[in-house]
Amino acid sequence: MRYFDISMMIWEGMPVYPGDPSFELKWLDTIENCGYDLSAISMSSHCGTHVDCPRHFIKGGQTAEAMNVENFCGAAKLIAVEGVEAITTHDLCSFDIKRGEILILKTDNTQYMRSGIMPDKFACLTEDAAEYLEEKNIKAFGFDYITVDRDEDYPVHKTLLSAGIPIFEGLCLNNVQPDEYFFTGLPLRIKCAEASPVRAVLIKND
Repeated sequence: MRYFDISMMIWEGMPVYPGDPSFELKWLDTIENCGYDLSAISMSSHCGTHVDCPRHFIKGGQTAEAMNVENFCGAAKLIAVEGVEAITTHDLCSFDIKRGEILILKTDNTQYMRSGIMPDKFACLTEDAAEYLEEKNIKAFGFDYITVDRDEDYPVHKTLLSAGIPIFEGLCLNNVQPDEYFFTGLPLRIKCAEASPVRAVLIKND
């Protein structure tokens, strides 16, 4: 089997969603001082590669610890839609998207995910494309940018999350090709968390 780590590196000074707190790692003690290193971290639940759960936008929606583990892993299809800024149903309908699979979308955004550059202009999903994926009844959706929405009303988030479809954002897909994989991206089991950082991995069984 081949394993592809598709997670962002988390580091002090990394780009975060505008208005979110920056990542901070603080050393509390050291091996020289007490025999072991000890650190504390401070960050948004949407820092780096993360998963949005329904509670993020849906009042009373499921939180990370309330969702079944199977919502965050399983058979996945990675597709590429490049050269398109606003991805519509028309761009997706030629792909064989199956019920119950995790759909991961590779776009022109992939070039930014390990560069530390997050431009205001980026490829995004449109509301009609989100509605199409809801109709397809996918298990989860993955995207190669820190947000899948450019519209500040967040229609894509609201459409997918209201259907119980978790959204993985900040995936680094530059070293993986469109294909079928097994995906895992487990959130921390934090009570009442509406999102969580994840270590996202694609697995290919050759």
